Amino acid sequence: MRVENWTEQSDQEAGYLWLWRLRWWAAGALVAGALAVVGLLQVRLPWWVLAGALAWLLVSNGLARPERPLIRRHCRGFIAAWLMLDLLFLTTVLYFTGGAHNPLTMLFLLYVAMAVILLPAVYAWCVVALAVGAFAVLFESPHMLFAMDGRQLCSDMDFHLKGMVFGLGMAGAGVVYFISSLNRALRTKHHELEAIRGQMQEQRTLVEMSAMAATVAHELATPLGTIAVIGSDLEAIAGKSGCGEQLRADARLIDDSIQRCRRALDLIGQLETAPQADTSERIAPEVFFNRLSLYLTSDESARLETATPAEAVGSVRAPVRELVIMVSILIRNALEASAPPKVIELHWRSEGTAVAIEIEDRGSGMDAATLTRASEPFFTTKDSGQGIGLGLYLVRLFCERHGGRLRIQSEVGQGSRIAIRLPRDDGKTVGE
Repeated sequence: MRVENWTEQSDQEAGYLWLWRLRWWAAGALVAGALAVVGLLQVRLPWWVLAGALAWLLVSNGLARPERPLIRRHCRGFIAAWLMLDLLFLTTVLYFTGGAHNPLTMLFLLYVAMAVILLPAVYAWCVVALAVGAFAVLFESPHMLFAMDGRQLCSDMDFHLKGMVFGLGMAGAGVVYFISSLNRALRTKHHELEAIRGQMQEQRTLVEMSAMAATVAHELATPLGTIAVIGSDLEAIAGKSGCGEQLRADARLIDDSIQRCRRALDLIGQLETAPQADTSERIAPEVFFNRLSLYLTSDESARLETATPAEAVGSVRAPVRELVIMVSILIRNALEASAPPKVIELHWRSEGTAVAIEIEDRGSGMDAATLTRASEPFFTTKDSGQGIGLGLYLVRLFCERHGGRLRIQSEVGQGSRIAIRLPRDDGKTVGE
């Protein structure tokens, strides 16, 4: 279904829901209004007519619940049908309670207002025509309103004016309740639509980046392999050369650069695999920590303090390789933000029905403007050539794809705490 069609269907469903709720309200208002007319205005009423109208509202609303598939498929038709049928039932009640002299004929305007809001113009004009025709029929009513003392009230102007106040109150309350409630529901729906449009745009961007990533990875893989071979040869020659120490240092520098490039290719590879089928599995803390150690260099591990698996609680469900790569991205960002020999901390925490894998550094932190844009694609505060600004963006996409979220807390001069927060897979909460 296109976004535009989804919006139209969603608006119709919201309109039907609030019309359905208003009909329950009308059933209560019918009872309360009848009691008020009898108690306050001392008017005789044909209770059998009111009982029939009440039964119609209760039974029809009970059979027409919004979640029924038939109603969801034909919201517009049911809205038009209920408005017209309810208008006819209102006309019947008014016909037996004074006809055109009954001040509650003002309620016809409520149905016109709802038709204008909920239905296309052609349907709204049909409701207007039906309301006008119904009002004309009321002039033919032979049924008069009588007070408890036997007085005829239809020609009593004082009674009519008081009744108009009562009718205006009921019609106004119905219009305000319906329109304000519907507007709130529609605003919520449109916020959801904007979120969906944003996700679609982000997905299109990700697909375009995936195509670019595949090309870059293919072009870099072969020369990197060649450079790695040359580096190994250089280290072997170093043992036979008079300037061997310098050659070994150059070989190590080449190897470090190759490892950095391969990590970048791993990161780019996430763009290629992100839209593919999910390969999630249950990941216990000890499995995660064991696998993470394979992705870190000895220097990185030396500056990382971790919660031991025994202290870690709860499991998560995600592709284990992808989760480890996402955490390693956060670890390297934290290490780059913290000048040696400062250490960073990695915690695996249970937070209710979720697990947070949090990395905390003691770096310079981020200001509010940087924090707002931190997870945008291609946004980076690093020097040219030091980063491409995809790390936090990919981590955020990973979290959203697996039902979690990326949490970033930072303060200038105090460092940052960045957490991957995912649902717990074992269903337990803290303290169980």
